[in-house]
Amino acid sequence: MATLTEGTRVRLSGLVSSAALNGAEGVVVGRPDGDPPRYPVRLLRTPAAVEAHADVIRVKRQNLEPLPRGAGQGAASEAPPSGPTNPSGAAAAGGGGGDGSRHGPLDFKTRERVARAMVQRFLEALADDAYPDEAIEAAFGVRMNPQSGGGDLDTWPIGNLTFGAWITINNWYTEDKMAVYGPDEDEADPGSDSYHEAMMAALKRASKDLEDELVAALLGGCLPAWYEAQLRRLQGEGRASGYAVEIIRRGFRGVPWDVQVLARMAGLV
Repeated sequence: MATLTEGTRVRLSGLVSSAALNGAEGVVVGRPDGDPPRYPVRLLRTPAAVEAHADVIRVKRQNLEPLPRGAGQGAASEAPPSGPTNPSGAAAAGGGGGDGSRHGPLDFKTRERVARAMVQRFLEALADDAYPDEAIEAAFGVRMNPQSGGGDLDTWPIGNLTFGAWITINNWYTEDKMAVYGPDEDEADPGSDSYHEAMMAALKRASKDLEDELVAALLGGCLPAWYEAQLRRLQGEGRASGYAVEIIRRGFRGVPWDVQVLARMAGLV
């Protein structure tokens, strides 16, 4: 059975004690260790069963099925559309000013470092409700047009809508995590310093969870699939914003993903 390298996307199967995770997908984030050896796998949190487990679990090789780069999940399995790329975004991903393949694929540690820096900058923009850095925006399917905005959403460029929907994802993700990590209001004084400290710690933990998921999705070549799955889930739960609803109505193939940077982060070029 072939050894798995860091960055390999995998599907879990044949688990007995954690059978609910069978079918879940993740990314190998290190070398195997222990006896028998187990691989550290960062779970991609699309299946509901994953929520009850740690971000990184250790799994035997026999229970890991390697997946093709860029493989998606369910309705979100279409490859990102072809189209114009963002040269500055390619440079941010180590693409050498638009020719991302001339130096060969980046090693996993470099890709992880660059992906985390990109995600952190993007999440800062979401938190501030501010335009993301042009050097990275298209890696997240965003292409802001400052001249657009206002009026009916059906007149907005989809690159602007994508950012609005990212804010929706961020807000609901944080709220859901705070319900798990936050202090119990029935047992704590909301006006106390300890309550405030607990809330800040929970918020930091929720933000780190989202950061880790986005980094894993970038490294696994499935960020467009992850994004689509989140919006469809929110729509099914009646929590989708107008931005999300409009994107779903138009279809996801119009989202302006920077396919060159995504391929670079997934180790394809």
